[in-house]
Formats: sequence, C-alpha cells, structure tokens
Amino acid sequence: MLDAQLIQEHLRLDGDEHAAQAVLLKAYSRAAWRLVETHTGRELVNVGDWEDKTAAELKALLPEGAPENAVALDGDLVLAQLLLIAHWYQSREAASDVLQSKRPLAVDALIGPYRWYTL
Repeated sequence: MLDAQLIQEHLRLDGDEHAAQAVLLKAYSRAAWRLVETHTGRELVNVGDWEDKTAAELKALLPEGAPENAVALDGDLVLAQLLLIAHWYQSREAASDVLQSKRPLAVDALIGPYRWYTL
C-alpha cells in the first residue's frame, strides 16, 4: 500500500481531516493497489525509495525469488494509484447527476506499459 502521508498530501487533507478519514483512505489504497495488480497482471513490490531510480535500478532491487511478473513500484504506478484514490474519495457514489467515469483515463495510460502478457 501507499504511504498514508503521500495520500494525505495528494488529497490536500490537513491532519484532522486525514485522521477522520484514515480507515476509508486505507481501504481505497488497498483497492487501488489491487486494481493496478489486476489490470497489469503484475505483482507490485514496494522496494522503498523509488524516486530518481531507473527501471533497471528498481528491477535490481526486487527481492530474490520474486515472481517473474513482479515489478518494483515506481512513479507511474504510484501516480496511477493516487489518481484512483482521489477519484474514489471525491466520487463516493456510483449514482450522480453528473456523468462520471469508472476511473480517470490517465490511470490506463500510466499502467498500460506495465501490462504482463502471457502466451
């Protein structure tokens, strides 16, 4: 799951708002992680500090014995999850007078390159 502080900053919540919504945000974070894993066919692995690292450097940080479809969490995968969490946080109901999408279009663009294809 993503760091709670990162989610709080992305949603621009102050400490009191975040504390009141902590359980909900944790659920959204778990759901976003699972959605990205499901739609990419990958197993996400948080290898720690991903900023300023190349894809090759991140891959080298994967634990020994990681499955073949494992991918280290990077900026694109983090951003996709943050967009999902924000979307769900702001659009809590499926029914609305306003036309809504199931998820932000940018999510598909961000996770698409990570798709794992099996033959």
